[in-house]
Amino acid sequence: MIYNVLFVLAGFFMDTILSLFFPLDPALRTIVWVPSLGYLSFVLTIRKRSLGEALALGVLIGFIVDALQYQQPVTILVFPLVVFAVKNWSEHLNDSVVETIFIGVVALFLRELGLYLWFLGIGVTRLTPELWFAKRVFLTLIVHIPLLWAWLGVNRLKNTLVAHAEANRRFQETALWRPGQKR
Repeated sequence: MIYNVLFVLAGFFMDTILSLFFPLDPALRTIVWVPSLGYLSFVLTIRKRSLGEALALGVLIGFIVDALQYQQPVTILVFPLVVFAVKNWSEHLNDSVVETIFIGVVALFLRELGLYLWFLGIGVTRLTPELWFAKRVFLTLIVHIPLLWAWLGVNRLKNTLVAHAEANRRFQETALWRPGQKR
């Protein structure tokens, strides 16, 4: 579990670093790119969890993001809905790189759609869906494809570390029950 937490935190840390080089224009006067490696790390992590645990993590991460970024309950509502969609859909797909990137892009699109509907509903934005997609979503989706491909390598390294730690833990547990071996 600690490796997954560190993986998600590393994603949000990378988002912070990338946002220093690519600042956002909150007024959307220009085309913007929204760094979302932390969110994609979260999506990659929940794929192997149960639905209840993934929804709980979605609420927790949404609460933290809302507290730090939006100061209103936006992602605490959007993240669990995206988790539900991703979990149900990823059960029908394999773990290939192409399918995982596709799930990540769809999760990003669903998050942006949820944010747009929330901001439109409370009157923060008056942009049309086409303009929102053109100014915020399109570049975000396109740039995250190669970033997600590279981030999948980090995820596989994390999964290898998790498997190695689990195998080491099992070996040490069974070593206590093996007669004739010294500790």
